[in-house]
Amino acid sequence: MSSARNLANLLSGGATTIATADVADSAITNAKLQDGIITSGKIASGTVNLSSKLTGAVSIANGGTGLSSLTANKGVIVNSGGDGLEYNDLTADVKPVQRDIALLMLNDSIEQNRVKFTGINITADIYQDANSITSLTNTARNASEYVSIEDVSADATGSYESTATTISGAETKMSCTVLYADAAGTATLNTDLKVSLSADNGSNFTQVTLTSTGNTFSSGVKVAVSDEVTVTSGTQVKYKVEFANQSGSKTTRVHGIAMVH
Repeated sequence: MSSARNLANLLSGGATTIATADVADSAITNAKLQDGIITSGKIASGTVNLSSKLTGAVSIANGGTGLSSLTANKGVIVNSGGDGLEYNDLTADVKPVQRDIALLMLNDSIEQNRVKFTGINITADIYQDANSITSLTNTARNASEYVSIEDVSADATGSYESTATTISGAETKMSCTVLYADAAGTATLNTDLKVSLSADNGSNFTQVTLTSTGNTFSSGVKVAVSDEVTVTSGTQVKYKVEFANQSGSKTTRVHGIAMVH
């Protein structure tokens, strides 16, 4: 039956459908269809083949990804405002968890009277003995298990380093958690008390920025955490502590440090 005959039958009430073969390619355009004329109810289930019929990107607002291709380590995530979606890096900020684990390791080391102790990616040092520190300048370990300027009446500055800890793989990012106390006055972090980190056995140190958590670890002992810094790649991690402006009216003591590496 010809296309003209099919159309005539349809218009006269005879035939009820127009076959695909009755319509020339590209004969029906969007401009020739009324808005809303094709509803979901008029489309049989399973008749739209997305792999061959859908082109371009489906927007996130319409349930798609807004993408025509994917990039490694990127995807659709909840935005920073928590009120929508965006395409961005698939990353997780584990630093708060690492800081909590570092503090837990310091606490456990104190409870267990451990000397310098290394766990997975974290090394804790609470000065149970003096074997974990070296290169002491005007500083000393006290029997009460802290390190400070040995004689603040004579020396306003001083420093010391930890012994190196060998790790299994080269590291380029490090941070730390510090337990410290103000025996007199109030230390200004990053001025009166500085901490630097190294992954190449102290050949290169990078100073961190310490921030007080506002919490006390125990009576008089405060907790400070650092940002994550980039260090020269290496497998021997260590830290350096520097004191400044120490006197009878300002005396700072370090009770423990945990390096995250």
